[in-house]
Amino acid sequence: MTIDALILACPQDRAAAARLTDGLGAAGLAALLRVAEDGDVPVAGCTVLVLTEAAACDPWMVAQASSAAENGRAIAVQLERGAVPPLSMPSYDYPASGIAARLLEPMRLSVIAGAVRAVQRNTQPPSAPLMRQLLLSRLWKWGVGLGALATFFGIVQGFGIDIWPRWNEEDAYSELVRGNGGCAPMNAFIKKFPDGRYATRVRDALVNPVAETRQTSEFYPLTISGPSQIEDGPTSRNIAVTAANEWGVADADRQCASLTNIRRGLRYEVRLGTLNDRCVEIGGRWQCTVDGEGDCEVIVDEKLEVCRLTDHR
Repeated sequence: MTIDALILACPQDRAAAARLTDGLGAAGLAALLRVAEDGDVPVAGCTVLVLTEAAACDPWMVAQASSAAENGRAIAVQLERGAVPPLSMPSYDYPASGIAARLLEPMRLSVIAGAVRAVQRNTQPPSAPLMRQLLLSRLWKWGVGLGALATFFGIVQGFGIDIWPRWNEEDAYSELVRGNGGCAPMNAFIKKFPDGRYATRVRDALVNPVAETRQTSEFYPLTISGPSQIEDGPTSRNIAVTAANEWGVADADRQCASLTNIRRGLRYEVRLGTLNDRCVEIGGRWQCTVDGEGDCEVIVDEKLEVCRLTDHR
């Protein structure tokens, strides 16, 4: 089968790119969507690069953009205004979401389909400024009507009526994909779109969570007081103080190690404040004890079940 338009996009932009693919297909073009994880990139009459700020940082998209620019049979479609198309490549706005984007979508698709056909005929498609002029030339005729429609839709939405359930579902699913899912957002999605296009896929992700291990820290207080039994001390007070402090540090480490064994932690770290010493001289020998507080950080493995969308479309 001859491919008229090959749409290339990042995985996180797959939902919007699929809508573009469906629209070009409805316009009579043989359109095919490919992202990095899909593998091969077939030859097509025109390559359509779906651009976002994320795509500019994607190595696969950067390589495809460079190849398409050299080939010359390509156009760029911008989902975000911050996306910058390759130099000399015609580009067209195709916002991923928003009421205005939905209202203008048929016109945008018509212009993009015309650009694809122009590339196939080896003629130069109109540039983005010309496209905007075309839109403006038509919009002035529809200004009053669109204003009235926008007012009507605003009033209806104010009463909580869902005007575009399919469009809202597409936007909500795109947010799930961009946010890498999550059990709570997925449950909210199913509650809002129980019979939607993506309901089965989201339910599968909910009932088949992915097992992950995450390291977390737990903190426990330490109290140091002792030693309780002191043998005949040294004749030097400094030596006795040093010995008492060493005992205090060792006692804190013993307490923390015991907590680690109980919690089955991977490792631990002791944090001690200042140890206060108390010393007495008995028969020319010094006996010292220490008091102090600190905490023990125990690093443990936390087993998690994460809800994640592994198949974006």
